[in-house]
Amino acid sequence: MQYCLHFGKNMLEYEKLKEKIEPILKEITIERELQEQIERRLGGIGMYYHIFARVKSADSLCQKLIIKDKEYKKKNKNLQDLIGIRIVLYYADDISICRKIIESLFHVRTNDSAIDTLKIDEFKPVRLNLVCDIPNGDDEDYIRRIPEELWRDYRIDKTFEVQIRTIFSEGWHEVDHDIRYKHTQEWKNPDYYDFNRKLNGINATLEVCDSTIISILESLAYQCYKKGKIIEMFRYKLRIHMGQENLNPKLQQILENDKELLKKFYRLEREELLRVLSDSIFSVIPCKLNNIIFIYNALRIENDFINQIIPVRIEDCVRQWKEQHNE
Repeated sequence: MQYCLHFGKNMLEYEKLKEKIEPILKEITIERELQEQIERRLGGIGMYYHIFARVKSADSLCQKLIIKDKEYKKKNKNLQDLIGIRIVLYYADDISICRKIIESLFHVRTNDSAIDTLKIDEFKPVRLNLVCDIPNGDDEDYIRRIPEELWRDYRIDKTFEVQIRTIFSEGWHEVDHDIRYKHTQEWKNPDYYDFNRKLNGINATLEVCDSTIISILESLAYQCYKKGKIIEMFRYKLRIHMGQENLNPKLQQILENDKELLKKFYRLEREELLRVLSDSIFSVIPCKLNNIIFIYNALRIENDFINQIIPVRIEDCVRQWKEQHNE
């Protein structure tokens, strides 16, 4: 009952609301399926990540609906994070790729989402919280699986929220959410100015950690390229799960005998490649090093020797992708 302590005279209202809404929340299970949709796409391109999904607890939901009731009515707004999914990425440069994947899977309400951009002259928490419509179509009619009274009787939107973080920022946001976000008015006190700066300073340090890790791995990729360590070069350049990293002997021979070709692969655009691989067309192709080399070569490099040994299945997928994207 810890939340009730915040309500005072609204204690009775809280108890009644919780009694009505708690049984409804127990019927909601679609968060698992939404999570699985995302996992299939992220896992399909070998991205390093953790993912968590939850339905708001009755305590948390009732607290928010009561405390923000006047604000919601004034702005004609509803609660939008009844269902929440958090994606925690290993590498900061995967954020834009992950965001594109979410936008391809669900309808994102851009005007309701919190999408911050970095500014050169300040460090502050950067949010990427996407508000998505709960799928409501012939194949994915999740809305009908949630009791109608939830939308009819309470200020709750038919949406869910996807938060995208890095591992470093996730830890910081967890702490900040509990000690500062939940007590926003208190932290506006001038006496807290120095503490605010220090908290933001920690966030700035972690942001530098994110970029430094990528820089280290890029340097490793370059060193491996210069030494002709082909598998290691791809490992540090791509930074994705690729299963067993055994290289096709014919591919290895082609790359070892053509230094200019190897340079082209070293210079590949990682973000572009992962966005291509995340397309549903390539979902039938296992995310393995050999397959990735075949795909990228067919898309951008077009070395004849590699094209001569490309598997038919991969060649068909590349052709479909090019037709779809007018290339």
